[in-house]
Amino acid sequence: MKKILTILSALIIVISYSSVSFAEEKRDCSLIDDSTGVGMLEKWNCKKGLPPKEKTSLKSKLKKLNPFKKKN
Repeated sequence: MKKILTILSALIIVISYSSVSFAEEKRDCSLIDDSTGVGMLEKWNCKKGLPPKEKTSLKSKLKKLNPFKKKN
């Protein structure tokens, strides 16, 4: 009984760490418009395999600069 539980637990661990569970999304760099400087930089980063940059709005950037906000 103990041998079956050991084999079963080892099998579960191997299955959970298989390559399928670590699959990442493949991006197509040819779809990025490189007619602007920002587009060329995004395409270059894509070809290097870097993750895409977060797009933030001006409103969220200004909220970070609030001088009256209490610091924790």
